Amino acid sequence: RLLVVQPFTTGKESAETIVAADTLGAGVGERVLVVFGRAARHCIGKGHDIGFQTAISAIIDRMELADGRTVGPVSSEDI
Repeated sequence: RLLVVQPFTTGKESAETIVAADTLGAGVGERVLVVFGRAARHCIGKGHDIGFQTAISAIIDRMELADGRTVGPVSSEDI
């Protein structure tokens, strides 16, 4: 399945979107880690024989940002 994802930015919403292959089954609104190029093809598990350039490699449980804030898997769980 393919998901449309927006980059995580601090302070404002991003208008940029990325389409990424999702083999993990991430839900709508969940924060994910997106990888590109060879790493994406490795996550999908198909080697060099596919045309995908972006893939979701992880679903984020919690992130600690450089400014000390903690963000959760969805925006409603941010501290």
